[in-house]
Amino acid sequence: AETQREAAKQRLDELKSQARDKYGTDDLGQLRTKLDEMIAENARKRAAYQAELDKIESGLAEVERQFAEAAPATSGQPRR
Repeated sequence: AETQREAAKQRLDELKSQARDKYGTDDLGQLRTKLDEMIAENARKRAAYQAELDKIESGLAEVERQFAEAAPATSGQPRR
C-alpha cells in the first residue's frame, strides 16, 4: 500500500509540474477556469469558421445558379 501511495504521489507531482510548465499553474480551480476559457474560445472560432464556410457555400450556389441560367441561352451556339 505504501509503494502505491508513493507512486501515486510521484505521478501527482509529475502532473502538477507539467501543468505549471504548460499552463502556468497547478491550481485545480485555475486550470478549470483556463479549460472553460479554452472551450469558449474554441466555440467562438468554430462558429466563425462555420459562418465563413456558409458564406462560401452561398457564393458557390449563386455562381452555379447564374451559370445554370446562362447555359440554356448559349447551348445552341457554337463554342469559340
